[in-house]
Amino acid sequence: MSYLHSRRLRILLPLVIFLFGCFNSSPPARPMTAERARVVVMGEFEHLAPGSTANFLVQVRNPVPGRAEQAGLAGRAVDVFLAGQERDAPLFSGATDADGLVAVSFETPDAGADPNQALVIRAATDGRETVVTQDIYLGRAYDVLISTDKPVYQPGQVIHLRALALDTLDLRAAGAQTMTLTVADPQGNKL
Repeated sequence: MSYLHSRRLRILLPLVIFLFGCFNSSPPARPMTAERARVVVMGEFEHLAPGSTANFLVQVRNPVPGRAEQAGLAGRAVDVFLAGQERDAPLFSGATDADGLVAVSFETPDAGADPNQALVIRAATDGRETVVTQDIYLGRAYDVLISTDKPVYQPGQVIHLRALALDTLDLRAAGAQTMTLTVADPQGNKL
């Protein structure tokens, strides 16, 4: 292998690896059902933090192909609530505008014992009621940074760690929270 060829390879190979590594696949799209064709939810709401304000758009539309009014249905009632609380007061109630859109905004309630909940969006469409259910996580999430004073330790040495846990919602340090730290070797064995 010539010097010029090896030099090109040393330059191009990391570049190619970098470029392919930058393009990760997105999560699979949710399957389009008849309910999702009538009620379209726009925005990220799979993770909601208690005490924060949740915001997303809901469009109610006529899913019949080739009809001019397919874009959106005006004046349709939209209710949002947590599963199991249908009979209680909804988190949000509103009506769609001329484009069939409604901006949903509500104060996120406390999750209680189980942070894994289901958010239910109920809308009036075509003389009937359409319900879309989305699984959500209703709780705080934290980003954790752990650093050590040395990159490599020898057997029997004391490991000194520093940890910083930030709330992903407001980027403040997570105070008064219990943190469990598990140290493992490269093979996955807990130390």
